[in-house]
Amino acid sequence: MNSDTIAAVSTAMSPAGIGIVRISGAEAFDIADQIYDSGTKKKKKLSEQPSHTIHYRGWRGGHR
Repeated sequence: MNSDTIAAVSTAMSPAGIGIVRISGAEAFDIADQIYDSGTKKKKKLSEQPSHTIHYRGWRGGHR
């Protein structure tokens, strides 16, 4: 069984209001927690959120 952690853009590569990036694998939550910006004073970790939920906000690094 492959244990790589992978990420892929799941939306069209064009100007849009929402972009979706899927991350899966053993280190997915560790990576998401490092780059996700909840926009609140209390840092929210995606790894601590309920399963099957959506969280809108920006990401650290790269272009916005």
